[in-house]
Amino acid sequence: MKNYISILILFSLSIVLIFLLVSPQYQKFNDLKKEISAKEFESASQERYFEGLRENSEELKKYESFLLKLDSALPENPSLPEFSNLIQKLSSEAGVSLNGLGSYSTELYDKLGIKKTTADLVVSCGYSEFKNFLSILETSARIIEVEKISFSGEKTEPFNYNLILAFYSYSKPQFDISN
Repeated sequence: MKNYISILILFSLSIVLIFLLVSPQYQKFNDLKKEISAKEFESASQERYFEGLRENSEELKKYESFLLKLDSALPENPSLPEFSNLIQKLSSEAGVSLNGLGSYSTELYDKLGIKKTTADLVVSCGYSEFKNFLSILETSARIIEVEKISFSGEKTEPFNYNLILAFYSYSKPQFDISN
């Protein structure tokens, strides 16, 4: 019987020692397993995210020529000299005499960063050349709107046409992320 009790005491002690020594290690092991699982999930999520970015980049490459056209339609800088050169080129295409490119003003058009610049323009030409000039402006790669037209002259051509043109540019919006 004594043997029986000693075996029972040793068995009880071994169970207590297992719980005291092995249980914390087992808990650490389970915690590490959970941490590894979380890191694997995070890594897989990041890999899917970057794969999506690669796919989007490849998709955008298909539209590169369109995006270049968009950049020319909405340049980043509302440069009046650049616009003046464009107007001179377009007026010579239409057979219109450019008499002057006057004052201009720039204003923020919307919250997305689109700026609207207006400029005064005076051209001399006949009616058919003027019509052709307007058609060329309309089909230009730049976004140009004719806001106002007035003309003066005698009953014979050439007439002096005064135009107010609006052209647009894009500047990246500045977001306030402090709030």
